[in-house]
Amino acid sequence: MNRRRSILFAIACLCIIAIQLSIQAIDLSSVAQITDLPHEPVKISDSKLRSLAEKITVRVFPEKSLEDRASGILIDKQEQKQGQHSIYLYLVLTNDHVLEILKERAKALGGGYKVQTYDNKIYDLFLYEANFRGNDLGLLWFYSDRNYEKAVSGQAKSLKEYTDLVYVAGFPCGTDSCKEGFTLTSGRAATSFIISGKPLDAGYQLGFSNDTREGMSGGPILDESGRVVGINGRGKNQERVLFSGEPTVHDNPYAYMDGTQPSPETQGFMKHFAWGIPIETYLNLAPIKPFEHIKIPSQKSSNTAQLWKKNCIITWFFQVKYAVVGARHI
Repeated sequence: MNRRRSILFAIACLCIIAIQLSIQAIDLSSVAQITDLPHEPVKISDSKLRSLAEKITVRVFPEKSLEDRASGILIDKQEQKQGQHSIYLYLVLTNDHVLEILKERAKALGGGYKVQTYDNKIYDLFLYEANFRGNDLGLLWFYSDRNYEKAVSGQAKSLKEYTDLVYVAGFPCGTDSCKEGFTLTSGRAATSFIISGKPLDAGYQLGFSNDTREGMSGGPILDESGRVVGINGRGKNQERVLFSGEPTVHDNPYAYMDGTQPSPETQGFMKHFAWGIPIETYLNLAPIKPFEHIKIPSQKSSNTAQLWKKNCIITWFFQVKYAVVGARHI
């Protein structure tokens, strides 16, 4: 009898242990599922978003002309040690039609390119060769002894149609001057063309209700968390294609990239929005290990102190010149 009781007791203990292990497994599974869930982006205040946007948005222009200028995004950076000092390489993302105008003007004037950062420092700017397959995207690069903040990428396709706010940053210009400086506008996103997978000419696929102005081309489109979700490039009621990247059959900014055209009713709807290229398009086509293809001119990189001194002089000169002549936009 005692032996039978011992056997039953042992079986009961084993059952209890098995049940406890099962409960623990369920709990751990639940924890793992919760941990793996994607975190919702945290919305930030208007003041913080403006400050962030200002730090990652730059002004680009021909070296010898303050009258032709546009915007760009500090999309990537790399630190390079040179002795006891550091030099930072920066990639600037903008529109290809901005690069075309910059190159045309620089060639006519006999000079290079410049970039101005949020702290009013001005640096030499260089073209970066990249193939964006007909999308209106382009890259430039520069270097500095200063450590600037770079953009954080979001997802344009995750924006809720006509619900989520988006912000467009850049440097607009009037007909005869650019005294307004940095500007940030707000509006609602129109993402149905991203979902449809059918981009407009030159890759434009993200619509938004924001008011934009010339000079803001190449600037970032940001979500409510301050992440870059697109690159601004076309305003409302666009009349013609500024640049398509590759020749197309139509000179119509509301034609699709494959050459077909939507109905007149759909085109009329499209004209109510400004347009940008989703950040996903850039990320899918961005150069792999881009800084491996960049080489700082040896005569300029050997002495960080000389770089700092030269930058101070150039910045002072352009600040005075800006105050006197103003500027136009691209």
